[in-house]
Amino acid sequence: MTKILFVTNKPLNNFGTVLIRCIQPSRFLSQIGFDTDVQNINNVKLIEGGIVIFHRVNFNPLTRLIIQKARIKKNIVIYDTDDLVNTNSDKKDLMKFNAIFVSTKFLQQKYIGFNRNVFIVRNAINQNILEKSTSIEFKSNENKTTLGFISGSNTHDKDFELIESVLIEILKENKNVNLIICGKIKFSSDFYLFENQFKYEKFRDFDNFIKIYELIDINLVPLCLNEFNNGKSEIKYIEASAFLIPGIYSANNTYSEVIEDHKNGLLINKNDKWKEGILKLIHDKKLCKSIALKAKDDVLKLYTPKKRCLDYEDDFSRLY
Repeated sequence: MTKILFVTNKPLNNFGTVLIRCIQPSRFLSQIGFDTDVQNINNVKLIEGGIVIFHRVNFNPLTRLIIQKARIKKNIVIYDTDDLVNTNSDKKDLMKFNAIFVSTKFLQQKYIGFNRNVFIVRNAINQNILEKSTSIEFKSNENKTTLGFISGSNTHDKDFELIESVLIEILKENKNVNLIICGKIKFSSDFYLFENQFKYEKFRDFDNFIKIYELIDINLVPLCLNEFNNGKSEIKYIEASAFLIPGIYSANNTYSEVIEDHKNGLLINKNDKWKEGILKLIHDKKLCKSIALKAKDDVLKLYTPKKRCLDYEDDFSRLY
């Protein structure tokens, strides 16, 4: 039985990327015959002769020592990330891994300069979301539409600015449209002028965070088109689609790859097209439903934890 150890310097409880790329894979890989564990790097007990996956660790003296010890113990060592978090200064460290796992094609192209073995392991839907969304049906309210902007980190202020003025215009012109903003985000105080149409929800831990999806009808994902955002995974598409919520997405590298415009989402190629796209989904309930159903089907076919485990297993076999 092959041993697999996931190691991270992030909190093990309710930290999004650790849950999706460490805890959940560990759980499902154990169900298909692997001996798995997840540990924090500060208290790690290394295995021997297995696979050690270092998830988004910082390269400091402690990390380098543990990686060295993992190799001495004849483990395959893998670096894992779902964001563009490394620079050329990390190249010497990244070259020492047997492989790098990334979540998108864009990241694969970026990290191939650091290591010859860069494999794509896309993010999967969280199992709790999958279970909670099983009985969800598409909801269509002819009299009211609730738009949602959800931020899981404090890095999306500039992204939200892309649609801030558009949203204010839409709320002014459409009294049957509501807006929910959730998470660590800066926004104009003008939104509070729309007392009955606007609601702000503070940042929540992951289990409570996903409850926001039960309140919205259209998911908004604006992104400034820069290198960091081009590396972003499609996780917001995956989560919202599970709840049959149609979405509108900036056409970064990843969303352009996974979304077929007007089929499983709307893609915005130019910032001045956001208002047009939002109004289209507000007024076309038939399009909303068809997008939601196609996106949900996409998630169930391509993004389940069990499907992702097969990807891990295939990539592991390429390293022996």
